[in-house]
Amino acid sequence: MNIGLSGHALISSRHSGIANYTLSLYKELFCIDSDDRFFLFNLSNEPLKEQYFSDFENVIEYRVGTRLAKNKDYYTTHKEAFEQSIKRFLRTYEIDIFYIPSPIDRTLPPYDRTYFGNVPVVATIHDVIPALFEQQELFERDGAKGCLEYYKRLLATRHMNRLLAISATTKRDYIKLMRVSARKIVLVYESVYQKYQKKNVEERTKQELRKKYAIREHLLLYVGGDAWRKNAACLMEALALVPPNIRQNATLLFVGKTSKTTERRWKKMIEENGLYDHAKITGFLPYDELTDLYNMADWMVFPSVYEGFGMPVVEAWKCDVPVMTSNNSSLGEIGKNAAVLVNPFSKEDIARGLTEILTMSDDKRKQYISNGRRRATHFEGEPIARKILQLLHEEAHKSDKKKTCCMFFRRLSGKMDELYCRFYTWYAKWRCGKKRDNLSMR
Repeated sequence: MNIGLSGHALISSRHSGIANYTLSLYKELFCIDSDDRFFLFNLSNEPLKEQYFSDFENVIEYRVGTRLAKNKDYYTTHKEAFEQSIKRFLRTYEIDIFYIPSPIDRTLPPYDRTYFGNVPVVATIHDVIPALFEQQELFERDGAKGCLEYYKRLLATRHMNRLLAISATTKRDYIKLMRVSARKIVLVYESVYQKYQKKNVEERTKQELRKKYAIREHLLLYVGGDAWRKNAACLMEALALVPPNIRQNATLLFVGKTSKTTERRWKKMIEENGLYDHAKITGFLPYDELTDLYNMADWMVFPSVYEGFGMPVVEAWKCDVPVMTSNNSSLGEIGKNAAVLVNPFSKEDIARGLTEILTMSDDKRKQYISNGRRRATHFEGEPIARKILQLLHEEAHKSDKKKTCCMFFRRLSGKMDELYCRFYTWYAKWRCGKKRDNLSMR
């Protein structure tokens, strides 16, 4: 079978959770499947096979050579070129099925189902967070145009043959929002990036990192950047509520990409709350250094407001680090019975969780490590890749049995979706504006 794979996530989301998931998944697929051939659809001039998959003989890369530039009006400027590239790729390699790991990527035009004809399409849905938190995720960040572009891509996923959800939470939210049949979307958890593993960090490296970040006896690690829903500011305020005698030997390290504005605001909060000796900001770190810090940490703390999956939790478990995380969304789902759970909307409850982990007995902490290690086995790369491969074969076989000729109805449905997107964007813009007015009046 000839399996087409979108390679765009490896370029547009470099070093992100989605890029790591895509890279790990593709390597596992290429390792376990020697009977099928894989064809990597690459819109850029960057050689993905040479960079990531040079050891695999069953991979052929199709490079279009003209990457679609960012910050353009993709739907009008690049739609035709995108369509022709996909059709040429499908025809050249006689593709039997096409897989998209990131269908809502806004650096591409929407993946219109009509481009693929009778070739079945499978895609992974990571979350629908922008639709759940429109004001913060869409209007405050990208405005009405960003909202419109997001909903075009989200609605386009409804017409794909099969969808994979990375958590039961994501599956439930997508079904509720898109009003699709539960049979169309399958739960397939994410696999953790292979570099995150338990290892013995050299004593010299430990001393260098402790000196570099002024780490005290107990290291609490936060990995998440400065997105509002990652809840870093609330975590900082919660640390200030922990009694000084309990936090005196602890350092909370904030790891992740942050803007200069956010960094200045966080530093001011640290100073105002008297946390200079207990909270440090590192910014983005390379994988090797981050893996060392994971393996040095006493606890991972991740009280995010909402996650589609929550990869830092599993990364910590893979390094034998116990976790404190949120009791809602996918975090409560994957962390149940394996992590200390807190209410992310209450800094008092987060402080309660911090106090609990800093005063926890060694035996109880070891129990959390053991539970986390056991839970992490649900997110191993090979079993997840095998499940996805099986689903791809099932979908391709199903389509072979029953070829459809419904391009007219697909195009009509696509036009209706576009009209709906425009109407809903106008309505959401009006509603978010009303919310803002109400907040200002208060």
